[in-house]
Amino acid sequence: MTRRFMAGVGVALALASGACSSKVDVVGGDGTDADVVDSGSTADTGAPIDTAPPPSSTPTLGDACSKPGALSCNGLGQKLQLLCDGTKWVANGTCSGQQICDTRPGSTLGSCQDPLCAEGDKICTGAKLQKCGPDRFSYVDEATCDTAALCHGKEGLCEKPACAVGEYACFGDALVKCNADRTLLLLDKDCPPGLCDATAGDCRVCTAGAKDCVGTSPRLCDATGHWTTLSPCAGSTPVCTAGVCESGSCTAGDLRCNGDALEKCNASSTGWDNVKTCGAGLCDLTAKDCVECKAGSSDCLVKRPRSCVSGHWVSAAADCSGATPYCEAGACVASPTTTFKYPTISALTSSGTLGLGGGGKFNAKGSWLEDGKSGRSAAMSQMDLDITMSDAMDPKWCAGAVLSWDVYLSDKVIGSYSFSATGADHRIVKTFTFAPILPRGSLIDIKIVSTTDVCTGGGSWNWYPGGTVTVK
Repeated sequence: MTRRFMAGVGVALALASGACSSKVDVVGGDGTDADVVDSGSTADTGAPIDTAPPPSSTPTLGDACSKPGALSCNGLGQKLQLLCDGTKWVANGTCSGQQICDTRPGSTLGSCQDPLCAEGDKICTGAKLQKCGPDRFSYVDEATCDTAALCHGKEGLCEKPACAVGEYACFGDALVKCNADRTLLLLDKDCPPGLCDATAGDCRVCTAGAKDCVGTSPRLCDATGHWTTLSPCAGSTPVCTAGVCESGSCTAGDLRCNGDALEKCNASSTGWDNVKTCGAGLCDLTAKDCVECKAGSSDCLVKRPRSCVSGHWVSAAADCSGATPYCEAGACVASPTTTFKYPTISALTSSGTLGLGGGGKFNAKGSWLEDGKSGRSAAMSQMDLDITMSDAMDPKWCAGAVLSWDVYLSDKVIGSYSFSATGADHRIVKTFTFAPILPRGSLIDIKIVSTTDVCTGGGSWNWYPGGTVTVK
């Protein structure tokens, strides 16, 4: 048996049926009157199909007849037409071309007509496979297929069913069922992994032998794939874990630090509940609580230093003042420290914003880069510079060439740096000390200006964003 899943292979026959009825006064094959009802049905082509059986007998030339002028044919599917002369059937002409003598009762009896079908033609009417009748104006039953979809008139055969009525099968985790036409297996439902059961025609709830818990009660998956709940856990093994009664994972009421979370063992001893979330590093198991600070740490409360003692802040007696008016990292200092990224991708250069930098872009004396940070009011007397520059110069052309740059803070030169052309990136790490300089308003404005030209044909250079500057 051919199996089909989710797709069918077959011939689709569109069968539309209709009927009309009219009483027609005709002459039967024996020359007597007969009342006949004309009926039809529609097959593959959509044309009316006469499914009434052909006449059981027809006269032959020379047979006796009694009604003068009656018409008939000399046998089924023949060309010779007959006429009753009152005593016997005589020849009445021969049909030409493809036409044959019509033996159907009614107004066309004995006339030449185009045949409805050829010998060997077959059609399907529902599940019935029919073949062209001997009169060639009707179809007669040949076989009854299992379903209409399995009847193929064009091929003239009944296809074997792909599956049995009500049949289920599993394709991996897909449960499939035989369709009504019995032409293919259609998806019925997707089961969880490993739980498709074709025998039951359904998805199993669980895998036979599996265990788990419902609250404190273990449960076991039986052979049919369904859960059976057992007695609740109690006594010395009050906790259900993976379908087994065990002692608890913790002692009810105990506290612990889980990272920055203070947790408490629940009443059923099955796990930990969150009590509160402390600040970073401030969960203290000894105190069984969140503390204010880490022992030994220090910081500033505005201008007053403070230190951490037993998890709590203890402030100094007074604010910073005099020669050391600024509080920084828990100590009074003469000048605060400000660190920031320099340069950034939005830094200005003599040819626009820096962007991603790198490569070769500048080669002339006077090329510059400018960037900074706002928010400082204190004077500055030291700068730590850590930046990287790209060198796209060819040492063959600039052998021994040294390039230099001046560094400005608030439009004042505080130092310079240089490097020799190598064609490789250069990291510049410099510390500059100078007489106190105030920010421009609240802006720490730093500008770097080239003081040398690149040798002719030697290449170019550029800055990279992402360095750092610290001023004090």
